[in-house]
Amino acid sequence: MTALAQAKILYATQAIQACLDAGGAIFASIIDYDAVAAQPELSDVSRLSFLRKDYSFLFERFYYYLEDSGSNEMGMIVFDELDQAKSHLLLGQMTEYFLKTRKGLERSGLIIPEPFFVHSDLTMGVQIVDLAPYVLNWRFRAGKMTKPSRLELQPW
Repeated sequence: MTALAQAKILYATQAIQACLDAGGAIFASIIDYDAVAAQPELSDVSRLSFLRKDYSFLFERFYYYLEDSGSNEMGMIVFDELDQAKSHLLLGQMTEYFLKTRKGLERSGLIIPEPFFVHSDLTMGVQIVDLAPYVLNWRFRAGKMTKPSRLELQPW
């Protein structure tokens, strides 16, 4: 078990380093778990048509990163697939944001406005992306975040 754990840590370290060496960047929105848990149920359709503020801020940062890069490349949003109803809901919210708001329309010039949904257990690229929120979730602490962090994640 120790050898397996060490191999996993080595894999994660090398995967993150390879991404950094290739010029990868991480964008994250950190929100309180209780705030997400308090989101309206799928049956409350009237309150579900708006994109959550954390997604809006995340897309803003992503847009400015692409804009500052000076290249003609576009950004692509890839999500680990949720259950189908939640994926459809998020897709609808993103459509409303990118195609029907001023800021969304502007940002769709650099961000493809339709996300890709993939299964992380089947897609290596998304498995690597899953490392970022894992590290942030277990290591980053600020403000009222009082739960203990994992010190072995300090280098990341």
